[in-house]
Amino acid sequence: MIKKLNKCQWGIILGFLIVLLIVFLWPGKIYSEQDNCTQNYQTTVDKITSQQNTNPNQNIVDIQGNSTSRRGPNGNDRIIIQFKDWYKDQKKQTKLVLKHKGWIIKYLKKINGLAAVVPEEELSALEADPVVLRVEKDLDVFSFGIDDDDAEDDAEDDDGKKGPAEVIPWGIQRIWADQVWGDDFTGDKIKVAILDTGISYIHYDLKWNINKKKDCVQLWGGSYDFHGHGTHMAGIIAALDNKIGVVGVAPKADIYAVKVLWPDGTGWLSDLIEGLEWCIDEKVDVINMSLGCLENSEALYEAILQVYEAGITMVAAAGNNDPNDIPGEVIYPAKYIETIAVSALGHEDTFATFSRSGPEVDLIAPGVDILSTYKNKSYAEKSGTSVAAAHVTGVVALLLKTKNDVYDPNSNKKWDPDEVKYFLKVNAEYLVLLSLEQQGAGLVKAGVVYR
Repeated sequence: MIKKLNKCQWGIILGFLIVLLIVFLWPGKIYSEQDNCTQNYQTTVDKITSQQNTNPNQNIVDIQGNSTSRRGPNGNDRIIIQFKDWYKDQKKQTKLVLKHKGWIIKYLKKINGLAAVVPEEELSALEADPVVLRVEKDLDVFSFGIDDDDAEDDAEDDDGKKGPAEVIPWGIQRIWADQVWGDDFTGDKIKVAILDTGISYIHYDLKWNINKKKDCVQLWGGSYDFHGHGTHMAGIIAALDNKIGVVGVAPKADIYAVKVLWPDGTGWLSDLIEGLEWCIDEKVDVINMSLGCLENSEALYEAILQVYEAGITMVAAAGNNDPNDIPGEVIYPAKYIETIAVSALGHEDTFATFSRSGPEVDLIAPGVDILSTYKNKSYAEKSGTSVAAAHVTGVVALLLKTKNDVYDPNSNKKWDPDEVKYFLKVNAEYLVLLSLEQQGAGLVKAGVVYR
């Protein structure tokens, strides 16, 4: 006789059948969507590029064609509001912004603030509120890349190879990174956050090194790189040693892709701050910032201080000069002492003509005609203080994998940010034809891993 099943047993059987349906009936659709992923990304890129070519001042559009404006309603600028230490309740902060006819873009918890758009006529009253610490403009942030060459199309060839034969770029050789890999100095498992335009996580030379992704911009496509700048930095820092394409300074480092810039290579300061806050939460080891802004920001500096106090080393590009302007000063965040500021070196140890310089420069690194990974699965040569900073970030990853038994004033047996900076500087190669303001302590060298 068949035993009558109770409700619980029927529920278990029904659940099992639902799982079977999901497993056997849905995979084709899922796999089909994954196969079309790259095509969808390219469609988005084509939309953005086409629209920008038609009208460079027009808003970027997302995949559905909706306008994603770089300005708020009625043309009001974005702002960053920070509150007094005792005013941390987000509900109350929200009500205050609404009271002044504004709308909130994002919360910045670690600096006790938020990004918002508030009508201009309400700003004075908002700033005067006793709970408000400061109100400042949400500044423009931009990447430091110079276009030298179009991307090479390196799709699979007839032999099934995933890219061109592997080469070691001249920048990697100049800092001697290729000389230390044989002794297993590869930055294995060091967490490297790249705050940029995202990363092409379908690239054969990168995808196995990408550990986590964060999208602070919130456009369609997540942390994927439609611009190419972030992918170029990632290749310099940690491209795989896999017989194709290029090799990065620290080819076994873990990449944390943090998208803080738009597909046009520009962005908002609040997105950068959000990215820095995320890096603290993720306990990354080193942050690469091949980007910056022209003005100082108290909100940005507070975020930088928090990253520094969390024991995370920050490397920042000194900035590129406008070709039509006289050489400029180092810009932010590289100007902050808590970061390692990097200028750019050209061929034959010349100073790159586009590179900014000043007393804030700590190190110099190769920054001209650097071959690296680029859009989708391609490769390209690019120049800029951006690529120079990426070389230094790679060397930091190599160093962080070693034991700190040479310079540890606080005896915590860890590489603190100021210890990393000091050790890189005292072991740099001074270039006699360059000034102190051009090179800082000199050319970064991967040989610091030997002691």
